[in-house]
Amino acid sequence: MIPIGIKNLTANTLYVKELQAEVSGNQTFFLGTYDFFDLAAAQSLKDFINAGSAVIIRDGVQLSQADSLAYVTTPSSGGGGSGEVNTASNVGTGAGQVFKQKTGVDLELKTIKAGTNITVTNNADDITIDASGGGGGISLTDLSVTAEGAPGGNGDLAYNSASGEFTYSPPLLDGLTAAGTTDFGANKIQYANNYATLADLPSASTYHGMFAHVHAQGAAYYSHAGNWVKLADASSAGGKSRYPVITKARLHEFNDYNVIGGNYDGRISNGFCSEIPISFGGDVVLTKVECRQTNTNSGAAANGGRLGIYKLHSIVASGGQAGNFRFDKVYQETQTFDFSSALAGTDQEITLTTPQTLEAGELYIIAIVDDYAVNDATTPTLFGRRGLNARIPFSSAMSNQRENSASLFWTNATSGYTSPLSITGGVMVNSAVLRTNGFSYSYSVSKCLLTIQNA
Repeated sequence: MIPIGIKNLTANTLYVKELQAEVSGNQTFFLGTYDFFDLAAAQSLKDFINAGSAVIIRDGVQLSQADSLAYVTTPSSGGGGSGEVNTASNVGTGAGQVFKQKTGVDLELKTIKAGTNITVTNNADDITIDASGGGGGISLTDLSVTAEGAPGGNGDLAYNSASGEFTYSPPLLDGLTAAGTTDFGANKIQYANNYATLADLPSASTYHGMFAHVHAQGAAYYSHAGNWVKLADASSAGGKSRYPVITKARLHEFNDYNVIGGNYDGRISNGFCSEIPISFGGDVVLTKVECRQTNTNSGAAANGGRLGIYKLHSIVASGGQAGNFRFDKVYQETQTFDFSSALAGTDQEITLTTPQTLEAGELYIIAIVDDYAVNDATTPTLFGRRGLNARIPFSSAMSNQRENSASLFWTNATSGYTSPLSITGGVMVNSAVLRTNGFSYSYSVSKCLLTIQNA
């Protein structure tokens, strides 16, 4: 007896009940040196072979469907169990198939037939195939390839039947697309992947993993998670080590401010916002902002919170605002917080529609303003931390715009508010806000929870 196996050609489990054999999907179940006549009685196995679901592996050789069926029908075929079950197959990628089939123990091969202008000579030990010509046309020796043509379109291979010449023109690599991997091996690709502005970059989602230079920014960017992420240069790479994983904290915790007192509910309204600025030593990406309303707003039907981000522009040089710090709006989120009474005490988090890169060394204000014009009794209050001890944090040269500096400042030396910050038609109308040097102020000025990670 010869070792026998049943190979499952499907992803489903096959159960050969007569042999009590269970063959898992795409696996081979070896029966060992099995009795041939028991194998021939396995009708369910024959059914699987007929259906193309299984074949026989005999003595390590996989049989064809026809040979597998013949074997389980007449196990003695091919030597009665003492010889080999022989078969043949066509190999290679040629168009001619010499082997036709096996009938019983007979390997049937196709004969070679002469075609037009072709002769076939059957010799004692070989077969001669010859092209005899006979039409006045071009013979194989007349075929040639001309010099390469100019690139154009999708390329072309032209044949001149009169001269027997082939002319190849390569494609013009303009808007070329590929469906598979292009492997250049040890060769190099030289190209100018230069984009004038950030707005000129293609979709970061479509071209995930792409690198590009943006000339207006003087920096390199790569695409990841649907965003273009700025790469830090050697002078600003220090921040990369601080937030390598997603980090969530309040404003004052990121910049290590000296907190006055404990937690304190801070009021916001349509007309003002008190919040501390924030700065980082390396580029970070801001993805989420969270806050918690603490009062019930019983007198307000539909208070909503608008979120905006402002970036330090300059110190005003002259005029009525001379000496104040000007912050320009760089982003306004389209989603809003819900400050209605039903959600009082609930933590609310907005995932920014467009994640924002906060650049190293720059100073930002992240402001939440109420869009419902109501009196102080129904103005929302947000859970936060008390004011910070940061007396006169700025020099005229803004020398301490960096991480861990106590960079607190206010618009008004008596009120301490960022003013004005107002809402009209659901939009933060202020394109810029102005603030003066800061001082110790016991008020809730760290109401936002930020989620960031190194850019």
